[in-house]
Amino acid sequence: MIQLLTKLPSALSPSPLNHSISKRRLISNSRFVLLLAGLALILNSCQKDNHKKTVPFKGQFTASSTKDGTAGTGEGTPIGKFTYSSQDNLEKFPYITCTTIIKAANGDQIFGTQTGLAQVSNDLAIVDFDNTITGGTGTFAKATGKLKIHTSVNTANGTSSATIEGTISY
Repeated sequence: MIQLLTKLPSALSPSPLNHSISKRRLISNSRFVLLLAGLALILNSCQKDNHKKTVPFKGQFTASSTKDGTAGTGEGTPIGKFTYSSQDNLEKFPYITCTTIIKAANGDQIFGTQTGLAQVSNDLAIVDFDNTITGGTGTFAKATGKLKIHTSVNTANGTSSATIEGTISY
């Protein structure tokens, strides 16, 4: 017991050796924290940018009536050549609602819903649609936006031509 009491003060008091080891441990811990912080910054900078870009969407297409809606082809920015299809709801004609798919040449798709009011005169129907982009696939997976689609339909043969103008964010 006496030996323990005589050694206790030296164990509790800082010796130069204990101080040196503590200082090295502190420096080592500081380096580790700095290394972790640097690694976190590097990993964060490698992540994909989640900010959407908003660009004008302009195009034109021709289409034909199908048993369920409309199908056609066109070209526009920012997607190049595309196909257009819609599932038309004509239950409340001349008020028309549709779901739409615009498919780029690479297979990426833009989904939308649109509403419009048809104005019919002789063999011509004019419909100005308000289209809301609701998503898509590939590049357009989280797309949003608003489009105006101006459509002229030859009611005698079911063919139509249309222009698209608006913006898309993706």
